[in-house]
Amino acid sequence: MLSLSKLADIPIECHRQIPDDETAKEVTLKKEPTGEWYASLVVDDKDEPAKPSLEDVDAEDMVGIDVGILKYAHDTDGTAVGSLDLSDERDRLEREQRNLSRKEHRSNNWLSC
Repeated sequence: MLSLSKLADIPIECHRQIPDDETAKEVTLKKEPTGEWYASLVVDDKDEPAKPSLEDVDAEDMVGIDVGILKYAHDTDGTAVGSLDLSDERDRLEREQRNLSRKEHRSNNWLSC
């Protein structure tokens, strides 16, 4: 249960275990357009896992990827990937979005889309 003195007691579902000896540094509340509330807790974890060093990684296993202007992406092997033509998909998405925006939110017609 998340107890907020100015608002109410809100039932919560934890996706991760909060250690008993830790306190929440920050709580962010968010209300979705559907009316559902979500809380995000930030906890300072003193037992931070060690970050891998570059000595632990073999240089031959590394891959570099660069986003280009004329081509979509280039990697360290010299392979280039061309840009995708998504104009047909964009037209279809715009048409579907127009249809959906005319429907009443959460109605049977809206849910059937």
